[in-house]
Amino acid sequence: MNGSDIKKAAIQKAKQVAHSATNAANGTNGKKRRKQELKPIVTTEQEAASGTASPMSYQKSTASTRDVSPSGSDSSSLSGDEQTENTADEEDSEDYCKGGYHPVQVGEEYNNGKYTVVRKLGWGHFSTVWLSRDNETGKHVALKVVRSAAHYTETALDEIKLLNKVVQANIDHPGRKHVVSLLDSFNHKGPHGMHVCMVFEVLGENLLGLIKRWNHRGIPMPLVKQITKQV
Repeated sequence: MNGSDIKKAAIQKAKQVAHSATNAANGTNGKKRRKQELKPIVTTEQEAASGTASPMSYQKSTASTRDVSPSGSDSSSLSGDEQTENTADEEDSEDYCKGGYHPVQVGEEYNNGKYTVVRKLGWGHFSTVWLSRDNETGKHVALKVVRSAAHYTETALDEIKLLNKVVQANIDHPGRKHVVSLLDSFNHKGPHGMHVCMVFEVLGENLLGLIKRWNHRGIPMPLVKQITKQV
C-alpha cells in the first residue's frame, strides 16, 4: 500500500467514526425528546375527558389524601397511612395472602349486591380502592377494601368511628364540604380473611397526583391558593 492509499484509508476511517458519533448523538437526542413529550396520567374521571384542570375541579382534592390512581392507578379515598408515595404501579402480588389484600375483580358485587365494581382507582399499604356503582342510587362511589390482618382491621374501625363523627357534625359548617363523607361501611369475607370495607364519595386527585400532573414543576398558583384556603 503506497502513501496515497494510506491517506485515503485514513480519511475513510475518519468519516466512519464521525458518522457513528453523529448517529449516537441523534439517538440520545431522540430519547430525550420522547421523554419530554410524555404527559402525566390523569387520575380522575372528570378530568380525563377534558385534559385540563381548574380550581373548581379540585374543590375536594385535599379532603382525602388516600389511595386513588387509575390503573386502573391515586387516590380517591385513602387513609393517613397511605399518604407516603408508592412508586410501584401495582401492589405486591405477594401481599395477596392471609391477612393481606382481597382479590377484588371488576364486575363483582359487594354488600349483598348493593355495589358493583367498575374499575380500580388505586392502592396503598392499607387497602385497595375501587370505583364502584351504587346499584340503589345509580351513582359512582369509591369502595375501599382494607387488608384483613387484625391491626389493619382495628385501624379501619377507628377510622370509621372518626368519619361517622364527621358525618354527624354540623352540615352548615363552612368547612364541611371540604371533608370527605363516609357513605357506608360493611365487612366482606374473602379467601384471605374478613375485610373491612368503606364506601366514600368519589373525589379528585390528592396533592401528590397534582404535583406529578405538572411534572414536579409546581402546582399553578390558583390551585395552591384554593388548597391553602381549604386547609
